[in-house]
Amino acid sequence: MRYIYIVTSVVTVVICAYTVGVHVGRARARADALSAGLQTRIYLLKQMENINAEVVSHSAADIRNVLREKYTIVD
Repeated sequence: MRYIYIVTSVVTVVICAYTVGVHVGRARARADALSAGLQTRIYLLKQMENINAEVVSHSAADIRNVLREKYTIVD
């Protein structure tokens, strides 16, 4: 009878350890996915910021020059 209790308790400990391990693994995977998503989002935002800065610094003068060349008032 004593052996049945020992085997049952060992099996219970193994099942509990497996369940906790699965839970911890899933939580770690969620955290890693969230971190990777945030890093990608930060990279994209920085790229958009650089592109927008370049467009703003060049486009206003270019648009003015094109409009002056095409649509001048003829005297």
